[in-house]
Amino acid sequence: MARSVNDEPSTPYVVGCDIGGANIKAADNRGGAVACSFPMWLKFAELGSSLSALLRDFSVTDSTQLAITMTGELADCFASRREGVQQILHQTMQAFAPERTAVYAVGDRWLSPAEAIEAPWEVAASNWFALATWIGKRTDDPVDIVLDIGSTTVDIIPMQRDSAGEHRIATQARTDRDRLELGQLVYTGLERTPIAAIVNAVTLQGQPCPVMAERFATSDDCYVLLGLAPELPYDCDSADNRPRIKSCAHARLARMIGEDAETLPIESAKQIANQCIDAQAAHIARAIDRNLRTVQPASNSPCHITVVGHGRTLAELALAQLAQRSLCITWLADQLSPDVSRCAPAVAVAALRAACFK
Repeated sequence: MARSVNDEPSTPYVVGCDIGGANIKAADNRGGAVACSFPMWLKFAELGSSLSALLRDFSVTDSTQLAITMTGELADCFASRREGVQQILHQTMQAFAPERTAVYAVGDRWLSPAEAIEAPWEVAASNWFALATWIGKRTDDPVDIVLDIGSTTVDIIPMQRDSAGEHRIATQARTDRDRLELGQLVYTGLERTPIAAIVNAVTLQGQPCPVMAERFATSDDCYVLLGLAPELPYDCDSADNRPRIKSCAHARLARMIGEDAETLPIESAKQIANQCIDAQAAHIARAIDRNLRTVQPASNSPCHITVVGHGRTLAELALAQLAQRSLCITWLADQLSPDVSRCAPAVAVAALRAACFK
């Protein structure tokens, strides 16, 4: 059963921001949530103005508190992650009063912007820790894995109860590299993953064909072509800067094997798309199973998985490959809303920060 951590009338109004490398997500502690595309590597100097515009969607006053978490410091427009953290926070302080801003640090701590600038490793790639901490605090039900599938990455966060019965994050990993090595950060997602990073080859008419090591197409093309993601004719954030529609997705996928939309039938392009999505699901399923073994070794014991993010289709396919396990799945989108689920790390820092004022 879910229980609120921020529903007392005296709780101040808090807006949480999750500043990523490709998207900014914002949410308040009253149920509002919004996400917008923000290619950090192209537009990092515009972060402050973009944050200001995004905050206009909320009821910001002179008493509003801002809670920040980030992953965008890894963007290659920055010479180092240290520089990334510092630049992101400098831009944030242009958009919001620093004295009312707190930055989430891995380990469930809060730093002022000035403190975070001096301790960049404490706040870099911190959103997963905030998310899992919040999930653990908001429910009395068992949680073994928090699964967050987004446009670029998958977070697989193992959880356990401590001696007091409280949910705790069950990993010693703290950095992206730690989590990559443990299968707790999987670099595949619904939109931005290059096809050549998903499969080495595809099979058409019974014949294997290697794919080209070019960014001709991304995972988004698979979902759009198969009708698993909506066509967006005015959105040209694609591998070739052409619209996110089925005909263009067909052409992009065809290029992966040296063809084009005139020479490769659409049914063959759909076969490529299905094989790529299946490969993503298998990759994620293996990582989930690996981490379930650390918190729930007995394969016949119920495994409780809380799913957030906007990758429900991919999550369902990955979880279906764990048929050997008894799964109890909680969908945050069903409990709250799809927008809240997509922006869950921003929701998390808003709720966790609001709890500090009680």
